[in-house]
Amino acid sequence: MKHILTILFIVIIFQSCKTNTDKEKLIGNWSIPNGLVELEFYKDSLIVTESGYYKYINEWSIDKSKLCLETVKGLDSFGLKTKLFDYKLSKNLDTLFLKQPSDSIFNPPFFRIKSAFDYLTKQQYLTIDLPSKQHLIKEPESSIGLNIYAGYNNGKLIATSDDESNLDLTDINFFAYEYMAVTKEGIQDNLHYNLIADKNIPERELDSIRDILKSTDFNDIFRVYTNEVIDYNKTDWREKLVWYGSME
Repeated sequence: MKHILTILFIVIIFQSCKTNTDKEKLIGNWSIPNGLVELEFYKDSLIVTESGYYKYINEWSIDKSKLCLETVKGLDSFGLKTKLFDYKLSKNLDTLFLKQPSDSIFNPPFFRIKSAFDYLTKQQYLTIDLPSKQHLIKEPESSIGLNIYAGYNNGKLIATSDDESNLDLTDINFFAYEYMAVTKEGIQDNLHYNLIADKNIPERELDSIRDILKSTDFNDIFRVYTNEVIDYNKTDWREKLVWYGSME
């Protein structure tokens, strides 16, 4: 009998350690690319934010491939009367998939967010490793900056702006006016482009992007850089980024 109790005790301890290890893999910040649903896993609580406003606080636990929630504050999790989700993680632990047990397929993935810069680039489905440069200046405050992203998605070079429908920059001139129209300053002639481009992009490809931007009514390009002082990867994931670089 004593031998059986010892085995049971070891099994319980082993399962507890395994559960804790699995929970640690989820702790952190997660977001779907459109930012409509964001998850903040802590040791004993999960904060779900929908549309940037509605927050639901849950206690959470996991059992094998199941995520179990118990509402603490707010509506039921994800606005649904759901206490149980199937979940799976990618091998490198940076992508989380969830679905209700009754669903046949998983919902759009959540990406692990490590910084404000990581958050921004993952909203664009891009990987961008910024070039380094010393003696940087702050983005001009005398004009309106429109972000232009140039990075990679599964090895393919993509250039885009904050306009989700404008993936190839063909309508960038129209979008620039549209972008200014929603700012408090309104439409002016003092817009500049913040070129947030990966350091590994061949110069000829980068020149093609520059040519598209310079063919619009706005010619000023502010190239964004990083260095040991200006490290965007050390920002808090909800922090508003301030760009540093140089005018081209």
